[in-house]
Amino acid sequence: LKGEPFVLNVWASWCVNCRAEHPLLSELAGTVPLYGLNYRDKGDAARAWLIQAGNPYRAVLADPDGKLALELGVYGTPETYL
Repeated sequence: LKGEPFVLNVWASWCVNCRAEHPLLSELAGTVPLYGLNYRDKGDAARAWLIQAGNPYRAVLADPDGKLALELGVYGTPETYL
């Protein structure tokens, strides 16, 4: 991804605000590469949410302990970076 603009969205299936912004992310996915970082979530719950709501991400990275997110400066969800 070096040199290519993209959006990283930190989200969780249990996050009410993440669910609220999901339709906007689905629209955005058609204009810029969108990647997801699933934060402190259970894999089954995250997969079920994406099946139900639609998956706007090119790829999703699981971060069940939140360690990667903390390294990025994330302390909650949702957070989105360009």
